[in-house]
This record gives sequence, C-alpha cells and structure tokens, in this order.
Amino acid sequence: MQKILSLRFICVLLLLAMLLGVFAGCQSTPAGTPETEARTETGAEDPETGSPETRGETGETDPETVPSGTETDAESESTSSDGIRMDSGFTIYRSADSLAATKAANYIKSAASKLFGLTLKVSSDKLAAGTTIDPSEKVILIGSTNRPASQTEMAGLRSADYMYSVPDQRTIVIGGFDSDSLLLAAQEFCMAAFGYSETTPGKANLIPVGLKKIFEVGNYPVRSLKLNGIDAANLRILYTGGSSEATTSAKKITKILAEWTGYVVPVAKADSDTTTPAIRLVCDAADIAYRIEKANGSVVITAPTSSMSEAVTKFVNLYLSGTPEETMDIKISDTPTVVYSFSEAEFNGIELQSRTDEQVRPGITHTVLTYKNRNGKPVIAHAIIVKKGAGEFFLGTPDGLPKQDSLQAPLEQALAVEARFQDVDVVAVVNGDQFYNYYPLGLTYMNGEKLYDPSGLTPHCFAMMMDGSYYCGTPSGIKDKTKIWSCVGANGMILEKGKVVRNGTADWFTVTHPRTALGYDDEGNLYILEVDGRQANVSNGVSFVDMAVMFLTLGATNAVNVDGGGSSIMYVEDQNGQLQQLTSPSDGKIRRVINTVLVVVKKES
Repeated sequence: MQKILSLRFICVLLLLAMLLGVFAGCQSTPAGTPETEARTETGAEDPETGSPETRGETGETDPETVPSGTETDAESESTSSDGIRMDSGFTIYRSADSLAATKAANYIKSAASKLFGLTLKVSSDKLAAGTTIDPSEKVILIGSTNRPASQTEMAGLRSADYMYSVPDQRTIVIGGFDSDSLLLAAQEFCMAAFGYSETTPGKANLIPVGLKKIFEVGNYPVRSLKLNGIDAANLRILYTGGSSEATTSAKKITKILAEWTGYVVPVAKADSDTTTPAIRLVCDAADIAYRIEKANGSVVITAPTSSMSEAVTKFVNLYLSGTPEETMDIKISDTPTVVYSFSEAEFNGIELQSRTDEQVRPGITHTVLTYKNRNGKPVIAHAIIVKKGAGEFFLGTPDGLPKQDSLQAPLEQALAVEARFQDVDVVAVVNGDQFYNYYPLGLTYMNGEKLYDPSGLTPHCFAMMMDGSYYCGTPSGIKDKTKIWSCVGANGMILEKGKVVRNGTADWFTVTHPRTALGYDDEGNLYILEVDGRQANVSNGVSFVDMAVMFLTLGATNAVNVDGGGSSIMYVEDQNGQLQQLTSPSDGKIRRVINTVLVVVKKES
C-alpha cells in the first residue's frame, strides 16, 4: 500500500514539474520570432564565421568584414505580425551595368533558394523615366537602381558606405556603391535576417519591417564641394543617347567625386529632362566636336558618341584635377570649351590664341581671332557679326548697277552702291561669288531683283529674305524665290544646323587657302568671316573644317563658303566713317571681282 502511495506521489511531482516547465516557457520569447532565431543562429561570435550583427552590438570590428569606419545602427525590432516572409512573388532588380550588383543579386538569390526553396527572378533595372511603378510589386533592390525606394533608402550614403533596409512589406533595399561594399551589404542582410552565410545554413525567418543598418566607411578629404553652384550631394548625371558610352564615361566623374567627397552621383537616362540641374552628357553621333559649357544651371558636355570618354576626360582634367581641399567651389568657365576631333588631312589643329572685339556701329562688331596651327604657324581671321536688325546684307555690283557682266574692285563697288543708294552707309565689305568669263557662277539677287541664274554652276547660295531672315544651301531649298531680297552664289556648305559638314578629301576642301564665308545663327544674326592665307609669317590660311571651328567659336550654326584665294579681302568702317582695308590679299594686290557682300545701315534722317 505504501509503495502504491509513493508511486502516486512521485507521479504528482512529475506532473507539477512539467506544468511548471510549460508555464516558464510561456514567459520567454516565443520560438520562431526574428529576435530569437537571429540571436540563436549568430549567438556569440564564432572564431571562423562570426556574426556581423553581434560584432556591431558589442562595438568590436572585424577588419575583413567591415572596413575601417563606424557602424550606425538604425534597426527597428518588430514582432512576427510585422514581418515578411520571402516568397516567389519577389523580383530582384539590380542596378544596371554593375558587376558588383550582379554578384550581390546572385548571393540573395542563392540564400532564397537554400532557405525557402525559391528561384527568384533577377532583372537589370531598366525602368524608363516617367514609368508608373506597380505599388503591389514585391521587390528586392540591389544597388543604386533608378527606382525611388533605392534613392530614398540610400540617401546620404558616401562612396564606400553600405546598408540594408526593409522599409515596408513589399520592399527590401540592399545598398552599396563599390564592388566590395555592395556584396558586403547583401551578406550583412542575410546574416541579420536569417543567420545565413555561405558557411552558415541559417533559417527561413520572418524579416522584420523597419529593419535597417548603415555601415559608414572611410574619411574623405573634401567635406564641402560645389560644382558650378550645385552641391555634390545633390548632383545628378543625366545622359542623352549613347547609353553605354555615356554610363562608362560618367564613371570617370563619379569616381573622382566619390574619392573626394564619398558621394556617389546617381546616373540616369533623361532624354526629355532639360531643367534639372545636373552634369549632362549629350551623345550626338552626327557631331565631330565636343564642348563643355554652362546651360540652364547645368554643366553640359556634348560630344560625338565615340568621343564622349575623351570629352569627359577633358572635363575632369580641367575641373576635377589637382589636390582637393576641405571646401571647394568649382566654377565652370563662361566661355564654352570647344575641342574638335578630326583627321589631320582636314583639320590643321588650329588653337585660339587671342580674340578682340570692337564695335563698328550699334549691334555690329568687328572681331579678330588669332590662331596657331599644329605647326605653330599664325592664322588670322577677321569677322563681322551683325545682330538681327542692326544692319542688312546687301549685294554690291560693279558701278552699283543691276548687272553681272563686268569686274570691279570691292571698294569701288561699295562706294558705287553708296552713291546710287544714298539712304544707306556701307560699314563692311568682302568679296562675293566665284566668276568665270565676266559672269558669276551662282544665283544672284539685288534688292529683290534676280540678276543672274546660271542654273547651279555654283551649287549653293547665301540669301537674305525680305523678312530679314537668312538662308544658305542649295537654291532649290528656297521654295519661293520671289521673297529673296539679296543673294550671292556659294560653293560648299561649312555648317548646317550646328553640325560640321564633311565635304570630302579633295584639295579644295582640305588644303589651307585664303577663305571668305558667310553664316548665321538660330537668332538671325549674320556672320561674315575672312581668313588670310599663303603668307607664312602673316597668316597661313584654313581648310573648310578649320572655318567650321571658327564659326562655331563665334556662335554661328549655318555657314557656306564663297569665293576665296586671291579674291579674299575685307574692308570695315573706321571711327571716321571711312572703309579701311583690314586684310592682306595673297596675290599682293587687290583683285577685281564680279560682286561683293556688303553690310549696310540706313542713314539717320
């Protein structure tokens, strides 16, 4: 009987012990919560794998896992009801053109496969500007994608910084900018969320919403940098066309800025965005010149697609070289930096040495451009720039008469026009069309009257229309010739809509000669250009492409060649109102010509 009671007593004690154990278990953290599982898997630091999360909390650092720097803990603890579990609805988007992002994406994909048995889709993020994002889409964003969540969560990160974040139930952001930091961010996230690494199996935990950690790495020499008034932290690089060349070139800028300031400038395609202050890379396959300039609050680098890298290198050498200072404010020159890339057969490597501008009449300027070619020889160019409405192009003829069957010196033609049309003053003169056997070779109009049309012996023309606008091109391009006021024949386009016209390799286009040319810009201003040549110690002449460089420097967008060689000459009105010869004819004497191009102004009544 006593044995039976003893057995019953023992059973009661065992039952009480079990009940007490259950009760104690209810007071502890429920098994399966992120806190319990993360800490169970990471635990104390393992000598081989360690726990990045534990290291951060204890203040210890592992130089192989976290490069020299500090770790900022912005993590929010959350319960299982506020967590997300990875499923097949998630898509991994990695930043485009980044090997580091690919490695990090594959790391996350591998973790999802081993922990959840999932095969997640990995896609390069090609989200176009203005695209509407599906708010129900579940995404894992790797690197600096062009999705807003990436930019928001990574705001303020410097070059080698990295982070992970779970801002909401549908978004995970893994951020870092160089190959080491981006992969580290993916590894840190997997260890924090799942206790997973390539050597630690981990568990398929819920991921707490609000989980975020930033790892700050490195010290940077420039604490405050502005480029043309734009703070480096707010810079963007926006490119148009030639995406591969542009993004590759942008890395030259981002690398310097990252090394100096720690900020990595976001790069995005923005064909339609012309207002956001930024560094703009404009790839233009049709152009053969590149320029660096200020426009609408931005730094604009325009270049042929194949030369964008060269243009960006020039930009870096001009503005982002030298020893960085703690505070820097880099100013882009008000004068565009224009560099041209041509073969030696068509371009003589002219480099501008000096420029002088002198007002002749209100709105009319005489400009002298002094160059040296690649052989160090001088090249002198004279230009007349006529602001719209300040003067007009007028055809000069022998004796000022509406005829084209004789020759006369340019100055004599100008004085004859003043004598015949007593309401105008001639303020500038250059030679006009080519001629043969006392007749011009191109379409010729004077005061709205057609004087000569040789049916295109000279294939181009330069005309001022009755509404004051200008045209250069083939005569057939003028749809209504009754609206021509003045016109002179021309031979060879130089610029068309701001682009250099490639005329071929014939000597006429490529060999240096004295030249005379006419042009205009998009605002309706007139440009007249004369370049002396064939005089080694005075001026050595130019090719067609050389003239294109000069016109672009002046600001013209359309230009055409007229007669040159020994006929090239320019007269400009002096302070006494007298026409003075400014140029040096290559023949050593002044030629008689078939017609002239005059700039006239109305006399004051």
